[in-house]
Amino acid sequence: MVPDIRGLETRVDGANASLLLIHGLFSFPEEMETLALFLNKHGFSTFIPQLAGHGTAPEDLARTKYEDLYDMVISAFNYIKSWHSKFLFVVGFSLGGALAIRLAVDRSEFDGLVLIAPMIKIRSSMIKLIPLLKHLVKYKSVDLEENQRTHGYDIPRRRYDREPLSAIHEAYRITKDIQHYISRVDVPVCVIQGTADKTINPESVYLAFDKFGSTDKELHRIENAPHVIPCHPSRDEAYSLILDFIKRIMNTY
Repeated sequence: MVPDIRGLETRVDGANASLLLIHGLFSFPEEMETLALFLNKHGFSTFIPQLAGHGTAPEDLARTKYEDLYDMVISAFNYIKSWHSKFLFVVGFSLGGALAIRLAVDRSEFDGLVLIAPMIKIRSSMIKLIPLLKHLVKYKSVDLEENQRTHGYDIPRRRYDREPLSAIHEAYRITKDIQHYISRVDVPVCVIQGTADKTINPESVYLAFDKFGSTDKELHRIENAPHVIPCHPSRDEAYSLILDFIKRIMNTY
């Protein structure tokens, strides 16, 4: 692995498809591990990069900018592309989904894009005040155990228990920026959104779906699924849809 990239990597012998999986805000690569294991069992290679400022300490994320996050995605894409698989897919969850949308326009030389609860619009009435608030309140505390119980996650979530408000501002910058990119996405795209998502407004995802420039696109609503589908029992339904999408795209060539 190239020195500046960390993450969870599994290369499957004889795999003809590799997938870049991009995790969400405040989290660790392990957030996407259930999906990676599922894909590995079906004969696909995977790489989950550790996004800049993640997987270490909240203070590191507080210093991280949009550009740092995207640069890491580009590096990870170049890395997985060097595996020379016949097929290459990109899967983005939440913030990772927003970053994947931009990647699909800047580096469209892959075969399909999967977006799980993509961060297209943050659900918060206070979001426009974040540029000011981040100078007054540096961090927001999170009760991880309560979060686990409230949403019914059956896989322990690895994430920061303090959220830098500056990182929320950077996420807001990303969501504003990708509005310019959505209509330019022309690779096949599969969007999966839970109806019980309290982090991302499901309606914003449904509206954005119509704006994708792709002629080959799928939208799947998963009833009663919360935001972090990879850590929730609803992942079984989501992963089956993802596998069907991948196989369909591969079978068209």
